[in-house]
Amino acid sequence: MKLLTVGIGREGVEITEIFARRGARVNNAPLFKCHAISNDVGLIKSAKAIPDKNRYYVVYRNGEVDLTSALNSMLSRYEIFEGSMLAFALDDDFAFQTAMEMADELKDVTEEPVMALVTIPTLDEADFREMGMRLRNASKKFDVPIIFERRDNYRNYVLESLNTIALVGEIDLKKRRAGEVVVDTSDVFNAIRKRGLAVLGMSRQKLQHHLIRRIVYRRESELKAIRTKRMVDMVDESLSSLSVNCDVTTAKGALLVFSGEPEEITMDGLFACISRIERVNPDIEIRYGDYPVPGSNSIASIVIFSGITKLVV
Repeated sequence: MKLLTVGIGREGVEITEIFARRGARVNNAPLFKCHAISNDVGLIKSAKAIPDKNRYYVVYRNGEVDLTSALNSMLSRYEIFEGSMLAFALDDDFAFQTAMEMADELKDVTEEPVMALVTIPTLDEADFREMGMRLRNASKKFDVPIIFERRDNYRNYVLESLNTIALVGEIDLKKRRAGEVVVDTSDVFNAIRKRGLAVLGMSRQKLQHHLIRRIVYRRESELKAIRTKRMVDMVDESLSSLSVNCDVTTAKGALLVFSGEPEEITMDGLFACISRIERVNPDIEIRYGDYPVPGSNSIASIVIFSGITKLVV
């Protein structure tokens, strides 16, 4: 999934710099096409991980911002992308206002889905009245507003989880291996493009060396059971480590993705994990897929719930 990725304001630009340095690549091409927008000259100068031509200074006065030049420059390039992602802090007035206006412009011009990577203060520090109003506005403006609470190490969580999601459906010509379930970009957006907010849960486990696994678990039935149990346990861990506390029973859609050593990702495990998510909400619409990484020493699971209507303090 190739995304036009725009960091807005200090928080958004710093996160986008991380994607510029460590974002997923397939066939030596970056999946995140990174740009930066700020009304701070110093930030534009310091965001060196983002190419100079992709950094834009804009004037922000009396709550108004002119994005004409920045948008014309971004969209005049010959770059293929399947959607846009705007990264910003909800409590940054400049970033919030700019992101709202840019979402409208991108929808009109590109006709592609527009995601938001929105970070919020920890819930015990948040101004709930103001935050609630802005979240409602974001849920109307963006096709997929994914919310991340600014906890310890949250930026690494953002990077790992969105790297995995972006890789779904991509074919690495060097690996020449497709997943058990091939999911393309339209499947991803159809799963998480629900009216409301989106939250994300992630889990990662290290694997023993493949020879050790074969020696310890010699019987196929035992090996199959271990793999299925691991996948279900990882989904449980993902559900307990969501990007922000919320009432997932209000979710309308879910996307389940596994990434890692292909032998450890099984259809039996995927179906068991789907049953686990359905226990949260029997009416939820679930899509699922995987991205194989042959020779990987770990396996990751990602669950995105969309259409959320209630955060929990």
